[in-house]
Amino acid sequence: MKELTIRNELTAFINDYNEAELALFLVLCRQIQHNELDDVDGKDFFQIKYSDLYFGKNYSAKELEDLIKNFYQKSIKTTLVDDLVSSKGVHLGKKGDTITNTPFYSILPNKENRVFNCFVNPFLISFIKEIIGNFTILDIEKVFKINGKYARKLYLLIVRYKNKSDNYRIVNPEEIIEINFLKDVLGYDKNKENKEFLRLLKKIVKDIKTYISGLDYSTIRTGRKISHVKFSWDLENRVKNINKTSKEKENTINENGVEQKIKNKRIKNTLEFLEQERAKKNDIETSNDEDEKLYSTFERISNTIKIEIEQKAISYYRTEIGTDNLNASQIKTFELSKKAIILKIMKGEI
Repeated sequence: MKELTIRNELTAFINDYNEAELALFLVLCRQIQHNELDDVDGKDFFQIKYSDLYFGKNYSAKELEDLIKNFYQKSIKTTLVDDLVSSKGVHLGKKGDTITNTPFYSILPNKENRVFNCFVNPFLISFIKEIIGNFTILDIEKVFKINGKYARKLYLLIVRYKNKSDNYRIVNPEEIIEINFLKDVLGYDKNKENKEFLRLLKKIVKDIKTYISGLDYSTIRTGRKISHVKFSWDLENRVKNINKTSKEKENTINENGVEQKIKNKRIKNTLEFLEQERAKKNDIETSNDEDEKLYSTFERISNTIKIEIEQKAISYYRTEIGTDNLNASQIKTFELSKKAIILKIMKGEI
């Protein structure tokens, strides 16, 4: 089954779709993206076979027809993440605007030929065909394996941010989402207490952890009220990589207990460069100013080198606390000391 590339507006849209309708929407979007549309009296049109409508389980013809009948009349709300501009340069909407549309004018069953005739709103076509600005790549089969409309919608939302963090190689990926916006996207009643919503959130996060490695969340309060939810992911892989790196470091220690020279010349050269930079700053009045400028230099180096230096800092921290493997709590504690350890590395003190 082909992947679907959609603009980010369609990973965080507000709708009343149930579990099956959400799957149907994604299948039809994929059909639009991977096929040429026909024209009937100036309206965009395509056909899809009953047999092509698979989304996690098989439906009878009657079930498909009933599903379509309830589905196509529903509208969706999207919040623009970029200005919406037509191919002719006409500004249709500004970033942050909320727009409401019915994606399909009609979907008519042809029972004899076992196909559906779909008339598409041009709004949806522009979001599917014109892949501009920010977008997300979805593995639709993976979405179909997730049960429950809340879980599926949360997966679509989180994978949007995960896609971005993967593209930009963010080391500690996380995203903070306003809790009322999260309720809207999931289709949860905003009038219900946060306590009930958080019980639901705990369950659906558990349901999609299989598909988003290391997914976890925490809540943020504004005053006494929970106002935001912070999601993080890839924590498990980070723990594995840290422990793997620690063992590899141990293998570089010779019989006299002296660490062998750093094999990666890029790290060595970078450290030498940072030391030279530090030596040039004799006119800095305080050591605090010097550390801030030195750390600022570290933040500007390439991401690959930065990660390797951070791994050296983690290895040092692991040795200091006397453990072979860092758990999630110890990693969080390390984050508080990371800057000071990295500064020691750059100064040649470690």
